[in-house]
Amino acid sequence: MTTIRWSRVAVVALKELHDMLRDRRTLLMMVLVPALLYPLGGVALSQLARSAMDRIDRQGYVVAIQGPLEPLRAALLRQPGLHAQLVSNAEAALRTDREPAALGLRVHRSEVELPGGRGEQLAVEILYDEASPRSRAGLVRLRKALEAEAEARRSERLAQLQLSPQQITPLVLKERSITSETRAALTQLAPALAILLILLSLMGAFYPAIDLIAGERERGTLEPLLCTPTSRLEIAAGKYVCLAVLALGTCILNLVALSLTTGLLLRNADPPLSLPPLQAALLLLAATPVLLLVSALLLLAAAFAQSFKDAQNLMTPVYLACLLPALAGLVPEQHLSSGLALVPVLSSVLFIKDLLGGSLKLLPGFVAVASGLFYAALAVALAARVFEHAEISGARRVEHGVAALTAQDPDGRRRFTLTGALGVYGLCLALMLHVAPRLQGWNLRLGLLLTEVLLILTPALLALRLGHVPLREGLGLAPITARQAAGAVLVGMGGLGLALWLFRFVLQPLLEPPAEYMRLLDALRPRGTKQLLVLLGIGAILPAVCEESLCRGLLLQAARRTLGRRAAVALSAFLFALLHVDPYRFSMVLLLGCLLGLAAVWAESILASALIHAVNNTLALALGDMLDACLARPGATVHLALLGTAALGLGLGLLLLRPHPRTGRMG
Repeated sequence: MTTIRWSRVAVVALKELHDMLRDRRTLLMMVLVPALLYPLGGVALSQLARSAMDRIDRQGYVVAIQGPLEPLRAALLRQPGLHAQLVSNAEAALRTDREPAALGLRVHRSEVELPGGRGEQLAVEILYDEASPRSRAGLVRLRKALEAEAEARRSERLAQLQLSPQQITPLVLKERSITSETRAALTQLAPALAILLILLSLMGAFYPAIDLIAGERERGTLEPLLCTPTSRLEIAAGKYVCLAVLALGTCILNLVALSLTTGLLLRNADPPLSLPPLQAALLLLAATPVLLLVSALLLLAAAFAQSFKDAQNLMTPVYLACLLPALAGLVPEQHLSSGLALVPVLSSVLFIKDLLGGSLKLLPGFVAVASGLFYAALAVALAARVFEHAEISGARRVEHGVAALTAQDPDGRRRFTLTGALGVYGLCLALMLHVAPRLQGWNLRLGLLLTEVLLILTPALLALRLGHVPLREGLGLAPITARQAAGAVLVGMGGLGLALWLFRFVLQPLLEPPAEYMRLLDALRPRGTKQLLVLLGIGAILPAVCEESLCRGLLLQAARRTLGRRAAVALSAFLFALLHVDPYRFSMVLLLGCLLGLAAVWAESILASALIHAVNNTLALALGDMLDACLARPGATVHLALLGTAALGLGLGLLLLRPHPRTGRMG
């Protein structure tokens, strides 16, 4: 028998740990990814859940009463949010699709024999929908109101007759769900089933995507393939088709297994439930856009991998990032609408959720599939564009340490690589998630100042310093002309109008503004000239300098060398919106980020984007009361005013910023 020498075991273990920890992407997976994804997911889900419940509470709970209303009117009025509605059939009022009631009451009044005479007794049956979060939330309030009324009547009668509580029951409560337990369970499990179906289907493309590029690179078969007459675009297209077929095939197998499982488990349900072929086909249709989109993103991530292990480290964040919007489908009372149908991944989850729950509508379903296919086409185009770069898809030398974060130009100057820029951004985002809330909770205004300077600007400048990258090249600093400055001012004005239009006519109808967001707006509202000047410095000038240095400076300049201008603008805009850690304003910040990136690329300087950023924030802070009054007016007037401002400002501003079509320079 071989004796284990534990000292040598320790030496081998320390050696392997040293090798693992030298790999920067292993450290990324161990430290940075959990530090980012969990807080981002928690912030997004909690804000969406609070917004959904706030919307439910503000809308209130309609109680359809069948029977006499007067005996219970006072009880319902004492509980906020309950609204009584007299109907002829309470159960039918709950089942209708047009303005349905949240709860139903069947009230029966009768007389009972009491010591010393006769008294009134109310028999009340509460009808609710177990599959509806609104109905379940309203049930708690209604039960509380009726129990308080029953106790009040009991106390009054006991005082009159001098009886014990066991001798008198003035109000008898019964509860009955109008939905079967099986249907309610299936409706509540629908979002989890949708997420599980998509994630399990993507497993069919995960490891093949690694092997198609990273595996071939390790085996030495990728370079000979690139030397054949087949173009890089054709090679990328063939690999993508392979991934898409595998993902869709895995989805079909999962659907078959799901159909067999539901048929086995629910065959004795009351009423019996099953997954018919048409419903299974619609589930496949809903999952297809997500599978096509994520397959392209996995291929894109694989193109940057240098080894099989490297590809695993790169693809896992992509896989997990796709999970974040999918988890928003777990929010109560979240259903597919024409607006949410434009959100990638989430739209497919809500499609499947509503389909299984029996509440899917045709138009939002069509928009969800169409928009999902559009996003997939964009991802495929981006992957194809990246794959055509020889320095990405060809053989590369593996570097470690600072050498992997920076590169040297032929003239000897150093610049940040995309990997290095993303690493600095990841550090800033982790600081925003874990440190910024504590700073701002301690002192809001001072915390905002420290957030911008210490958590955003300082890491970017330190990274440039440690990497020996010149400030001008690393951030894209260059002087701008008066014409460019005028164009930036106009774009800032037009961008604010477009963002307000999006807020007024898209966000507000879909989601209630979170209470924390409204409190923050009120806290940042200037009360006097002195406070206005302070807030302009903290909320307008400082973000324009700090956030632009990171997003349009370090990130955009590194990304455009690898991905090209358009993809770099899109990436910097997305990461700019993510940096704000605010799911409610994500679409508005993303739109502003696209304008800022476009301005920085066209003007060849982040001074243009910084000026747009400063103008946008300055107008929002200085004209806060006026903008609130404008947004409170009737829709048509606000609609035209905001769109007119946006069209005029953006049209003239982008015209002044746009490079000359022949020389590529400003005219």
